Amino acid sequence: MSGGNTNELLRAALNAGRVPSSSGRSTTRNSRKATPKSPRSVSASRDVSDAEDYDDDDASVASDDTWVINGAAEETTEEPIMESTENWQDALQTALDTLSEKRVGTRQRGLATVAQIMAHIYVGEAMEGRKLASLESLKRCAKSAKSDVEGVLALRGIALWFINFGVDASANEYTETKVFLKALARDRHLSSHLRVMALAALGVASFVSGADYNDSAEVLKFVGD
Repeated sequence: MSGGNTNELLRAALNAGRVPSSSGRSTTRNSRKATPKSPRSVSASRDVSDAEDYDDDDASVASDDTWVINGAAEETTEEPIMESTENWQDALQTALDTLSEKRVGTRQRGLATVAQIMAHIYVGEAMEGRKLASLESLKRCAKSAKSDVEGVLALRGIALWFINFGVDASANEYTETKVFLKALARDRHLSSHLRVMALAALGVASFVSGADYNDSAEVLKFVGD
């Protein structure tokens, strides 16, 4: 499949609030109608009702329920950055700028906004000029996360980055991120939640940007080990 056709598929899928499933059809969690959530509904504190949520084949990387952690409490009461979807480019720029802030709550709020926008709007073309900077910011937040909430949001952002930019990502961008995510997954000082989410982000990155089936086999072997 050509890069142009793949970009069109990704754009259509994200703008519909869903991602293509392995069967070739677009799915949403539990067949719910895929409509963009209100910015005020974005919360990393949503509980997982069933451990099987992590193994749900129909779970989408664009779904908030796929990237939550049990019992995690949101550590900020500040208002969301994004008040509407009309000026999403400005909202995304502002959110990315907050990822270097010192306050954990501010970074979490920015990460939640980044994930919300990138999960429901194809940003690949509009944000081309900041694609590398945004990836580095997300990796920095994931590496130095002060809470599981921040780490999960950052890893979700990395997975969504590859859905939006991964088709045209350079070999170095993919390879360096693969090494980074593997290191997180191996780090026994991290919580099991973060290690699992690092593997999830690695799987998305490999699916979108992996060179060939050998790369996929390497990732599968790593997960199996």
